[in-house]
Amino acid sequence: MSTFFANVKGMSDISLKAIQKSVIDCLERDDQLPEGQEKAYGVREFSYWRDMSNEIEAELDRRGIIYNKICW
Repeated sequence: MSTFFANVKGMSDISLKAIQKSVIDCLERDDQLPEGQEKAYGVREFSYWRDMSNEIEAELDRRGIIYNKICW
């Protein structure tokens, strides 16, 4: 597992959910742009977005927290 956050296990539930929601929001904004237009965030273009999201989702799952998973 990558380490985008030095201590993802030490982050609060609220922080993890907020970051995950931000990834979802950025993905939705990118997806709303017309095809061929440069994406503002590049969520689908840069693997670190998915890696970061996977790390956060794994921690949320470990804690048994309900959240909206990203449908890639």
